[in-house]
Amino acid sequence: MRNFFVYRLDIDTHNELHNYVLHDVPRPAPMAMSRLYAQFEQDRWRLESYDMLEALDWLMRNCDDERFCEAISTQLDFLSSKAKAD
Repeated sequence: MRNFFVYRLDIDTHNELHNYVLHDVPRPAPMAMSRLYAQFEQDRWRLESYDMLEALDWLMRNCDDERFCEAISTQLDFLSSKAKAD
C-alpha cells in the first residue's frame, strides 16, 4: 500500500519536505493500519485517479491514528502551499 502513495516531486520540494515533515511521519497503530488497508482495498479503483494532494486527503480522512493524521496534515499543508506558490 505504501508504494501506492509515492509521488514524484522535484528535488528541491522533496528535500524541503523531507526536512520539514517526512522524517516525523509515524506508522499507524496496527489496528488503524488494518482498517486503513481494508478501506484502501475498497477505494483503490478511485485512488488510481487521485493526484498527490487528493491521496493525502484520503489518507487523513480514512485513518484513525491521530499522530499519523497530524503528520499527513502537515505534509498536505506544506504541499498545498507549494502548489499555490507555483
